[in-house]
Amino acid sequence: MGTGTDDLKLAGQPADVIERAIAVKRSHADRVARELDRRRHHLTDWRWQVSHHGRGIAIAAGVLALMAGAAIATRVARARARRRPAARFARLRRAVARMIDRPEAVAATPSMAQRIGVAALGPLAAAGAKLIIRRLEEARESRGCEEG
Repeated sequence: MGTGTDDLKLAGQPADVIERAIAVKRSHADRVARELDRRRHHLTDWRWQVSHHGRGIAIAAGVLALMAGAAIATRVARARARRRPAARFARLRRAVARMIDRPEAVAATPSMAQRIGVAALGPLAAAGAKLIIRRLEEARESRGCEEG
């Protein structure tokens, strides 16, 4: 199975020697196949994995739980800190400072895409409003005729 030169050494040997060499190679191949099958079985058997690696799995699960808990606790603490009046005032102070530093950014001119969107949606909104008003007037007129 190694370099492949063993087969050349068997050339010209008696049949029983060649048969023994084949039997040895077959036996070795069978052992390798059985070992691979055993390893495949262990790899896919979760019960075996838990029984042999339970401590590692428990440690990994504990670490994941601690990390998740720490992430949640950090998020809650930051949210509480942001709600405090001092933090809110600090954000307001920074916003006012930005407005003073760059007043053009406060009321920035719309981009080309925004202008196109307004130009396209404005008439559609007006047509929709006219349609709704017309239907409301028709409904009111039809009710007026029924009452009179």
